[in-house]
Amino acid sequence: SSDLIKSDPEILERIVQNMLSNVLKHGKETAQLSLIRKDAAILLSVKNIVSQPIQHLEKLTNRFYSENLSNMEESSGLGLYITQQLVDI
Repeated sequence: SSDLIKSDPEILERIVQNMLSNVLKHGKETAQLSLIRKDAAILLSVKNIVSQPIQHLEKLTNRFYSENLSNMEESSGLGLYITQQLVDI
């Protein structure tokens, strides 16, 4: 199911930028971010298939929470938190 979002264009742009940045930084070879226009709406879809399941999906938008899937990744744990804060505006 989809929800209709009415937003300030600048906030919406920042949300999309943050999601894209997150996919590019943490996404694996199969990561995909799609924007689909459907009638008067735009659907944002993020798919990131990882070999190691995310342990605490419900915590991904918590401040400073990071679930690094490898020792090579660095994360402040703020990206999805900030994105969630923008969505809540």
